[in-house]
Amino acid sequence: VGLPSANASTIYKFTPTVSGYFTYNWSQNPVGSVGNGGGYTTAGSANFSNRNLRNEAELFELGSKYSLFEGKLFLGAAVFQQTRADAQLDRSVVEFNTRGIEFEANYQPSREFYMTIGYSLLDSTVNQPQFDVGNTSLTSPGDRFFSLSGDEFKRQGVPNHLLNFLATYKLYKGLGVSANIVFTSEINNNVAGTLVIPAQYTLD
Repeated sequence: VGLPSANASTIYKFTPTVSGYFTYNWSQNPVGSVGNGGGYTTAGSANFSNRNLRNEAELFELGSKYSLFEGKLFLGAAVFQQTRADAQLDRSVVEFNTRGIEFEANYQPSREFYMTIGYSLLDSTVNQPQFDVGNTSLTSPGDRFFSLSGDEFKRQGVPNHLLNFLATYKLYKGLGVSANIVFTSEINNNVAGTLVIPAQYTLD
């Protein structure tokens, strides 16, 4: 099974401290084990075809980076769109479409102190109802597809908002202390969107 990948990127420096970039990536990836406990059906065929064993992904990303205060502060911003195929348990293929905006800032005024913050705004959808194994749904075993209206459906497992913050300070002889917080908005935890993880944060 061949799994080719192609990547192209270009960078342009507007000034010595401000640059812009554009990146394109296309790849084919192994489908993995999509069944409960692992497994993949050939639907009665004697052999797998190469198409059945690989998923395609495509990414466009446009961004800019800034260096300030003699390299002590770095800022970055990007917009992107990714399309990725995903094989389902019944051998059907759905398409994930994710559009987003990302911001990041890294600040290190000295060797002892470092701080970083990042934020992502994500709009991730799937182009058709996904195959559901029935773990959290009320559908019968003979009808695992949800009858949902529309052309796009919110993708399970992906929040709309993601924020992280990290600060660390190194003390004498390598001893240090750090603090980190990660915030996520609501996350659909099943295909139908009837099981929702509320907004939450993790503090370390």
